[in-house]
Parts: sequence; C-alpha cells; structure tokens
Amino acid sequence: MEVNQTIPSLVNAVSQQAPELRHDTSVDEMINCTVSFTEGTKRRNPLVEVAIDNSLLGHTPFIHTYERGDGTESYIIAIISGAWKVYDLAGVLQDSGTNSYLTIPAGALASESFAMVTVGDTTFVVNKTKTVAESTTYTHSTTNTDIHRSHAYYWVKRTYISYGGADNAVKNTYTYTINGTTNSNKDTENGAKSDLIASTLASQVGASSSGSIIYKATTGTWNTSDSWGNQASEGWQGVLKKLQDLPNTMGSYSGLQTLVNVTGDEKNGFEGFWAWVKNAGEAWVETVAPGIKDGFQNSTMPHTLTRTSIGNFTFGEFAYYDRDKGDELSNAMPSFVGQNIADIFFYRNRLGFISGDNIIMSETGIYENFFRTTVTDLLDTDVVDVAVDTNSVANLKYAIPFNQNLLVFGSHAQYILGGEKPLTPSTASLAQTTNYPINIAVAPTPIGPNVYFGLDVGDFAQVREYYNVPGSTGNEAQDITAHVPTYIDHHLIAIEASTKYDMLFAIPPGSNEIYVYNQTWEGEEKSQSAWHRWEIPNATIFNIKVVADDLLVMYDEGTDRKLGKISIKSEDFTTTVYTDATGTYSSEITLNEWGFQSGGQTKVDNKTGRLQIRKLTIQDRTDSDQDIEVVVGPHTKVFHRHIQGGPTATIMGESQKTSIKIKSVGSTGFCIDSLNLTGRFTTKSRAV
Repeated sequence: MEVNQTIPSLVNAVSQQAPELRHDTSVDEMINCTVSFTEGTKRRNPLVEVAIDNSLLGHTPFIHTYERGDGTESYIIAIISGAWKVYDLAGVLQDSGTNSYLTIPAGALASESFAMVTVGDTTFVVNKTKTVAESTTYTHSTTNTDIHRSHAYYWVKRTYISYGGADNAVKNTYTYTINGTTNSNKDTENGAKSDLIASTLASQVGASSSGSIIYKATTGTWNTSDSWGNQASEGWQGVLKKLQDLPNTMGSYSGLQTLVNVTGDEKNGFEGFWAWVKNAGEAWVETVAPGIKDGFQNSTMPHTLTRTSIGNFTFGEFAYYDRDKGDELSNAMPSFVGQNIADIFFYRNRLGFISGDNIIMSETGIYENFFRTTVTDLLDTDVVDVAVDTNSVANLKYAIPFNQNLLVFGSHAQYILGGEKPLTPSTASLAQTTNYPINIAVAPTPIGPNVYFGLDVGDFAQVREYYNVPGSTGNEAQDITAHVPTYIDHHLIAIEASTKYDMLFAIPPGSNEIYVYNQTWEGEEKSQSAWHRWEIPNATIFNIKVVADDLLVMYDEGTDRKLGKISIKSEDFTTTVYTDATGTYSSEITLNEWGFQSGGQTKVDNKTGRLQIRKLTIQDRTDSDQDIEVVVGPHTKVFHRHIQGGPTATIMGESQKTSIKIKSVGSTGFCIDSLNLTGRFTTKSRAV
C-alpha cells in the first residue's frame, strides 16, 4: 500500500513521547533553530559580541536590566560583593561604585544574594544576606518610657458662679483642690478669673502656672478635684482617658513635658494613643510613645540606585520614615525587623518586601513609610503586614503580580494575596492555593497572565505554567515539559521571558546551552508548546536577560568575560551570516520516526506490517540552503539541496531503522515550511 504524509510544519519542536503519541509537527531533536507558524523553521540568529569586561571574572554577578521606556535608554546593572556597575546595552560602563551594604558572606553567590525592582528612575536593591536592625536612637530622645509621668498638670476650666435655691437666689461657688490644698472661687460676684485661681493655687502647692493651667515637675502624688463633680477642672499626670479633657492649647508649655497617653476606656474599646503640644501655643497633636526605638537602621534596609541623569547613578541609603505615632503595641515594628528580606516587589502603588512567612507593603504611594500614620484609625492606605494563613512553615521566596492579585511563592507551595479593591490592611489575606515545589535559586517569571517557574525532578528540570483555571477561582500549574521530561538539565540558574515574543529561555550551570520555549495561544487553547535548544560554541554562559528584541547573553570565552546578544525577532535568512562571535555553529533537526495516519491513529512499523520510506520532499523558501542526512543501518547519505536539484531525498529505508536529519550548510540560512514523506506499507502475511 502506497502511503503519503504531509507534515505541515515543525512548530512543536522536540518531543520525547512514544512515536505513536507525538504530534506530527514535533521532532526528535532541534538545535540552533527558531520555529514559527508564519515564519517557518529557520536557523537561530547568530550571537553578536557586544563588549568585554574582565573585571567581573571570578564572580557570579546578580544582573538586573532597566529600561526607561523612552526608547533611548536601557541599562544593565551588575552587583558583586561590595560593588555595583551600570552598563548601557553596548556594554559600555556608565557608572560604578562600592558600598558595604552590598557585601555578602564568603562562599555566597551574588547571583542568589540580591533582589531588585525598579520604580521610575529608582531601583531598590535588597541584600538577602543582611538582617534588618532597629534604629539605635529612641523616640523623643529618651530611654525613659515613663517620662510622661514626671510632669503633672491641673487645668481650671470653669469659674462661672452658678445659682440655686429658692428663686435662684443662692450663689454657688466652686472649690479647686490639689493634694488636699483647696482654693475657693469667691473673689467677685461673677467669679474669679481662671488664671487668677490657677496662679493662687499654684503658689499654694509649690507649682507654676501659665494662664489657667498649673504645672509641676513631679513623679509624686497628684490628686485633683473640684466641688462641681470634677466638671470644672481637669488634672492629669501623663495619662488620661479622653483628648477632649485637655485644653486646646497649653500656653507656654510645650514639647516633651506635655506628653500624655490618652488611654480611652472600656466602654468605647478605644486602644489609645499618644499626644503632645510640640511648640508653645500650638494645639495637641498625635505623637509616639517615649523611650522606644524610632525606626530602622537604614544601613541594613534595602538601598536605592537612582538615575540622576543619562549614564549617571547614585547608590545609597533610602530615607525610610521613622515611627512617629503610637507605641510598641499599636504601631509595632514591621515583621521584617530582625529578619532577612527575601524579595522586593511593587504592587498596587506599594513597595513590598517578603520576609519569613510575611508580606509587608508600604503605605500607598509613600514607599518610605512602613508604619501606621495614625493609631486613632486604621486607614485603607496604611502599611500591610500579613502572614501566611497556614500552620506550616511557608519559607516565602518570591512575589509576582498575577491576575490582578499577588502570587507569592514559597519553597513548596504558592499563595495568593487577596483583599478588597483597593488593597487595605484590614482586608488583606495570604491564603495557600497550590502545592508545587520550586527551584528557589531562580525567580519565577511572567508572560501575560501566566507565571512560569522551574523545579528539579531527579537529574532534569521541569518547568510549570501557573494560571487561573478559566471559569473558576482556582489556579493550576501545568507541566509544560511533560513531553520532554529528560530534555532540560537540572539546577537551572536563570529563566527569562519575552512577553513580546511569547518565549522562555533557561540555562543550566556551567554550560553553553540555552533551552528555548516557544508558545502560541489561540484564545484559551495553546496551539504551540515547543522546546528546543541553542548551543553557543566555545562559551560558558553564566546569565541571560531579555531586553526588547534581544536576548542578552553573558558568557566566558577562554580567559575573557563577555556580553553578547542574539536577536529574537525574525531576520532575513537570505542575508544573515550564521556565525557566532565565539565560532561557527550548525543548526540541525532530527525528524521523528515516521508513521502515517490511519483510522484516526498514527501507525508506525509494527507487528502488522513494515513501513518503508521512499522519498522526503522539503517545502522551503527560495534561497533556503540545507542538507538532508539519511542514515539507514550502517550507511549514511547526504542530499544537498542544490547538488540534488531540489530539496528532495530518495531514501528507500525501513522507518524504524532510518534516521533523517536536516542540517545547515556552512554559514548560509534555511527556512522550511513543510515536509512530505512518501513510502510503502506492506502488511505481513498470515499463516493459513
């Protein structure tokens, strides 16, 4: 029986499934190629050398790319222990410096010790090995937490005479008492002035006065009362229940001596706050308790690398706000204090940190502030500090904005930061959604609405695609390497994404290989899921980054450390010279064992018969140049497109015993659209 099969493209690249389960558009192996529905299968674009910088030799730098969005400025930031460098995309050093915050312990890898996020022209830099410490200074410049109790006050707030008795003819005057010493309001028919009463009573008890307020520096007894049910005066010694019980201003008294703790009472459930008159003559304002640490040691907090002009940067401490309201209970230190910060992110106009099992986010729009702005009310814009809703150790590592939420990765599980819109401290929650382990050395990366992350399975790497299940609130992480389970080497050190081209790139340590993933979506269905690999001759790759239309490749070649780039956009294959800066490279495709369609299933040579391949025809583009290498048993024959008069190979080999490769020729390009195989299937005879 004559059989014929057209393979419409090779867009699904490598598959390691059983031959009868593979898609027609897959292959056994694909090296140094690109695949596209519209552009066909071509050679990958060559690696172009950009720059050499041997000052980075001996280091494994952390690399961050920064695009200003104006189309004219893009930067590569490299961090090694104790130092930073900024390059342009041409590899020219623009600025550099040193800072002790960037120092990491001996044996630690810089590539795993830092995290960065860029907001505008400011890049926040986290040293994951640093422990955040409290400030060494104290609020109100004192270590005395009870200093507010060393000042006593008495306010004469009512002096008018009241009338009672028959026909209201009886005059009632008030008396004012401090520690048993009483002064009466009897001076005039209309009552004495409050400042006169205060002055007289102050002299009686050895205190001072200003207007209607009596003041005494004392930690001793301060009992006050008046004869109008304690409604005509107010006395306090650093503590009272209501701010309304205080005068609007304190006259000449101001500063620390007016500090008061407004405690509230059991009836209203108010948690209390601290207030003072900062300057004489001003009103009471909310403040912070005395004698507690005022904030952070900014030298241990994330620093900033700020672009000040084209090619010029400054690196240093960020001016984080101190705690200026509340106390250790009502406005506690953020949970990252005393801990290391594992990641930094930007989400809903908040600067966020991951530390331990907590997510901590700044006040909305105020990235310097990680304390409440008032403790009298919980504002929607206040800092968010929320722990994982689980009874196991989460070991949080990374945070990625995802599907209008925040996807947080632990070492063995994933969590979603939920909450009402806008995100508020009272509604935020961090709930576990899925349980997938991850390779904690490599940050997950998003493409559109999906997030991709790697993990090790034995000696090989698995890559999963995290997504929201359509029509539900649930999430899943599909294994996009299920059809190539032993293809990608384990211990990946970088996964990079191009959202523009729907591509992933991954590299293992100490290798010249780049694993490439192409995908194409048609609505909610994926029509392409293609893994293949690129090999860079004579190079050891230590990092990759995607910037615009290029894959930046950082590699060692001999004794030189270099920056190169590979264009990932479609180039004219007829004019491109396919030679890497590191040497000549070849492109090749090993085709699947051939089968043919019958009854809706792919039939391959089996017990029922024998399939013999007779001819392979390639549908290619004009000026495409490639060889077809056919191996049948011990015999190898190469069919060259031009020598043979066309892209056709006469094979005459049994399918299971025949290997077919399409190979590049020198530095010329090829572009293949489809293949056509013809052959003969012979059914085995049956014994009668």
